[in-house]
Amino acid sequence: MAAVRDAINGVSNGWSTGNLDLYLSSYADDFRFEDVTFSKICTSKDELAQFFHGTLHAFSEFTVENGPMNHDDERGVMEWTMSGVHTGDWPGLPATGKRFSVRGVSVVQFKDGKIHRQSDYWDLATLLRQVGVLPAA
Repeated sequence: MAAVRDAINGVSNGWSTGNLDLYLSSYADDFRFEDVTFSKICTSKDELAQFFHGTLHAFSEFTVENGPMNHDDERGVMEWTMSGVHTGDWPGLPATGKRFSVRGVSVVQFKDGKIHRQSDYWDLATLLRQVGVLPAA
């Protein structure tokens, strides 16, 4: 289970330090990543790298902090919190300079200690309220 824990931590530490190599090393060669909120699916490391760079372009001080998780060597569910400052343009949304912090969850399948399939779920409306695009709830 140590390899699985390394893969989980590689994702959050890769995001939090901007280390693309660390982030990508957490994924199996035949992975499938899905950001359900945006209906974004990545099946190659080039696509995943573009997703990574696009996110870090739009959000400075970007971090991912792991929360409670339950996993074995084959599958897992992890809560996490992503935070940052909206300092770059995001498709259809000019930078606001405002800070955000949003909780999410990943449902993951592992293969040989790497992430084979990952589906991320998080609340876009909360992020948009925090950066000032939507009115406060």
